[in-house]
Amino acid sequence: MPDIGMRRRKGKTGGIVVFVRTAQIIRGNLAMSSLAVFSAGLLVGCHHPLPVLRLLIPLALLLMLFPAFVDMDWERIGQVAARPLPLLLALLFNLLAAPVLMSGLLSWAAGTIPAGLTVGLLIFGMIPAGGMGPAYTGMLGGNVNLSVAISALSLLLSLGSVPFWSWLLIGKVVAVPVFLIARYLFLIIVLPMILAITVRTWIIRQRGAGYFYRQKDLWRHVSVLGLVMILLSRFLSWNI
Repeated sequence: MPDIGMRRRKGKTGGIVVFVRTAQIIRGNLAMSSLAVFSAGLLVGCHHPLPVLRLLIPLALLLMLFPAFVDMDWERIGQVAARPLPLLLALLFNLLAAPVLMSGLLSWAAGTIPAGLTVGLLIFGMIPAGGMGPAYTGMLGGNVNLSVAISALSLLLSLGSVPFWSWLLIGKVVAVPVFLIARYLFLIIVLPMILAITVRTWIIRQRGAGYFYRQKDLWRHVSVLGLVMILLSRFLSWNI
């Protein structure tokens, strides 16, 4: 029996080591790894789509975002407001520069792109960056607090910016459903934050703050797992 237990522990340890090393490789080559997973999922999904995998997208999104919130330094959130320049610059790009750049690119390519695709790309340019930003920021060791603030405020301000830009660039007001924004904010901000606070508090109470901070890097590896899952599930579930 001791031998069996020892083999099981070694097996678990070996599995963790392989997972950590794989995640480190992906994080070290994040752009190329994302492109490779995206391409593989798209290639397979075009020929053998698996629509049932769409059910995994919420779980994959949670796995990807949850570690970023666990890694947040809650005592330094106020610094985002105290030093607002990076936040303001990001909002300026998301809500003002991006629609203008997209409109300029489409004007330069006028006549070569179908009208329906042009309208779709214009609307795409009006919509601010989504909730994957905090996850990528966490994986790369960036300022997660700032990234979360950018994502949340961009989504809220899009309620006014998208109708304005659609009226200005398309000539028709495109309203953003409030319920859709609220649902998205819940999925990418509120739910991961609540779970992160709960898990972080429980670990610190049970094992101590020192143990928690020693294990922080493992959460980033979980985020990598969520990234791979969300890219594969999205494109493998396509039915073109």
